[in-house]
Amino acid sequence: MHKKCVFESNFGYNSIVRIGKIYNINLKHYIFLLNTHIDLIDYSYILNKFFKICKNKLRKKILITYITFEDIRNRELGITNINKIENKYYNLYFNYLTNKNNIYY
Repeated sequence: MHKKCVFESNFGYNSIVRIGKIYNINLKHYIFLLNTHIDLIDYSYILNKFFKICKNKLRKKILITYITFEDIRNRELGITNINKIENKYYNLYFNYLTNKNNIYY
């Protein structure tokens, strides 16, 4: 299992990690790193909270951009709900971007 981490040092400088860089670290290495370097502060909770806020705002922005009258009608009739519509356009948007990047001219 891997963990996304951002560290800061109490002593101002640490030769092992760069301050502000996002690391993707194995859980065993993470525990070892924090046990051996007692000056490191982990900000992964704040980082994950920031990622969650950004993802939610992006989902809403995509929904506002691509929603149609048919989607609104289906939601009013109870055929679908707002989460399904949001997921539909979110997945379409990112599938389009990944397919667009894989095209070779």
